[in-house]
Amino acid sequence: SNEAGLTYLGRSVRLDGRHAFESGKTALSVGLGANLVLPARQGGDDGAKGVYGGGFDLPILFGVTSRADVYSLWVGPRGGVEVLRGHLDDAVVSGAGLTPGDLDATHAFVGAVLGARAGFRHVHAAIELNAAYHHASGTIAGEAATLEQVTITPSGGLTLSF
Repeated sequence: SNEAGLTYLGRSVRLDGRHAFESGKTALSVGLGANLVLPARQGGDDGAKGVYGGGFDLPILFGVTSRADVYSLWVGPRGGVEVLRGHLDDAVVSGAGLTPGDLDATHAFVGAVLGARAGFRHVHAAIELNAAYHHASGTIAGEAATLEQVTITPSGGLTLSF
């Protein structure tokens, strides 16, 4: 009924957890994820080395599982917020027609998750589709910037349970 995860991707760290309230073949799952964007080490060639931040997301999923746990299906809403701060060098902003400078941005999103998994005993393959509306706003080198978009993100994985 509980899951936890830790992911490290060079400049970002993510910690997430989930609890499922089960009732027979159905479950309500509530999770919480937190992420950190770490500043790059000094002397690197990353033009965004001074950028740092973090955020959180909250998925609430309703799911069903077959009697023998051969397959599962789930669906539900997911939303979250992130903040970024720091300094962008010329290498990062030149293609956007901006001048180098400080970054101060907030990103919020709300969407839905649809997923399925199938397998036997302790090994399952899973696919998931996330659709979300994103709104980001802030300043880059003193210039106001706003971004709104809709994304559809597929993902897949192999899960091992023990």
